Amino acid sequence: MKRFALVIIAILVTFTTLACRGEEESPNASLRNIEFEQNTVRFDLRVNDVDEVIEELEVRLVADGVVLARIKDMLELHETTEDLYFEHLDTDQDYTIEVIMTWLDDEEKKTETVDTHDFLIERVYEAPTAEISNVRPGID
Repeated sequence: MKRFALVIIAILVTFTTLACRGEEESPNASLRNIEFEQNTVRFDLRVNDVDEVIEELEVRLVADGVVLARIKDMLELHETTEDLYFEHLDTDQDYTIEVIMTWLDDEEKKTETVDTHDFLIERVYEAPTAEISNVRPGID
């Protein structure tokens, strides 16, 4: 009877261990704290990779389907990277920030766009001002 109970316990422990392994959390990366300063966009890249399966991360700045700039080498693969930015952006231009991630999923490499953010830096128009100086009272 004791052997039977030990076998049942061993089976339950094995089943529980296998079930937990099957529920691996998928890695993800997302843009956070997006802020605009004149012709610059600043942001953080939040990464969640509990199983450390991410092999590559890249952030791209895209306009009209053309990749204008990339951030790759300075990104942390398994944790958040703060204070990233793209600068010298044109006003009145539609932009997209894309996050591209490559990771291992059951020994198969996958590459996908995992987050995007569209934005437009609008031109700020200031009202014209005038100043009159060196005015002397006139004689009628």
